[in-house]
Amino acid sequence: MGVTLYAGGPPQQPARPPPLLTTKLHPPAGREQTVLRVRLVKRLQAPAGTKLTALAAPAGYGKTTLLGAWRELAPQQPIAWLTVDEGDNDPVVLWSYVTAALVEACPDLEVRAIPEHVDAATIVDVVLPELINALAAFGPAALVLDDFHELTSGPARDSLAWFIDRVPSTFRLVIATRTEPALSLGALRAHGELLELRAAELGFDATEAAALLNDLLGLGLEREQVEALVERTEGWPAGIYLAALSLQSTPDRSEFVSRFSGGNRHVVDFLVDEVLNHHDSNVQTLMLRSSILGRMCGPLCDAVLEKEGSAERLRELARTNLFLVPLDDRGEWYRFHQLFAQLLRVELEHREPGLAPTLHRRALAWHREHGTIEEALRHAFGAESAKELPVSTGPSRGQADLSEREVVVLRMLTGPLSERDIGRELYVSHNTVHSHTRSIFRKLGASSRSEAIRKARSAGLI
Repeated sequence: MGVTLYAGGPPQQPARPPPLLTTKLHPPAGREQTVLRVRLVKRLQAPAGTKLTALAAPAGYGKTTLLGAWRELAPQQPIAWLTVDEGDNDPVVLWSYVTAALVEACPDLEVRAIPEHVDAATIVDVVLPELINALAAFGPAALVLDDFHELTSGPARDSLAWFIDRVPSTFRLVIATRTEPALSLGALRAHGELLELRAAELGFDATEAAALLNDLLGLGLEREQVEALVERTEGWPAGIYLAALSLQSTPDRSEFVSRFSGGNRHVVDFLVDEVLNHHDSNVQTLMLRSSILGRMCGPLCDAVLEKEGSAERLRELARTNLFLVPLDDRGEWYRFHQLFAQLLRVELEHREPGLAPTLHRRALAWHREHGTIEEALRHAFGAESAKELPVSTGPSRGQADLSEREVVVLRMLTGPLSERDIGRELYVSHNTVHSHTRSIFRKLGASSRSEAIRKARSAGLI
């Protein structure tokens, strides 16, 4: 796309940032205790013509820290910085700060139109054309908009979309957001003008986690312990750091790693304050009550909550809370990040004690009706008793007198999961799974896992 030059008005004084708020124009300090993520800094060196770079991930994925490092290590172009807050939903305020940030980073940028001298309705007609002209004449430059999710109003966001569509190819906008950015990403993606980094890529790998836990924090963890923490946190950097806070005072680190979950007090505090409490009460109820589900869709959540409209609420939640992960391209099935799901289950019991078994029964009934028996069986574990929750497992089940819960464990033992992994899948302790396994062996007359599976298959139990 070519650059359109606009006729400007008479020269005006250079733009100035609003008083006392110049800290918005710089990355936050205090990043010295961080891991330099070389692979991601390299990813941010986007090819020419990339108009927009979007870092979209939940809280605690190190977006701000990464962009700060990239800004310091990318001397090939000046990079302006603006931390967005709710006050920037006024287009005049937003573009006053954007202009100030660009002028500070690019002293030779000739900006004539001053946003605060016009009203919001004329920003697109006067200020932005002048700014685009100036950027075209200046050459390579970039602007970081951190906390982009704070930009929620139509006029401010629309003016930014207009700007992105028309900036010269030498200019690059970089945004960091906790929600899906309400911009036309599809068109930019189709034209090769978009670079996206999301949670899957922003998560720590084992090498980065080891650099934090061992090199910076001196915990001396074994490689398998680091890898286990990465797996349990799905690479969530804040989760790994929060685990480290507890590990520093834990004598048995191996045991701690094996049971680390969203119920950890540091994780609970962080996720409640930074994520859960940012939603209204109705959405919090949806999250808390659907946390008993391994995966969820609108009709299933309707059944569990006994309330209609869950599909639309899930779609909106997936846009505003990136801890809810889509499982398909149609926006039908979702799951929560596993630590966030664990936190929600802890909060559910705290806020609505004793409700979880009822929710499990509703989920069990829905899965039975829809023929997803494996998932139905899993919900039997969360219900008050197997006797109240009959699930047909075939005519031969009674021959070994296995309980419904034992049938669940038996079926999962046929796969590659360890007892500890099965416990995590079923949201119960390793000891509980081990107890069921020993009972299965006794009832089947087996002395090993392979023998139990062989005898169960011969008896038609699985």
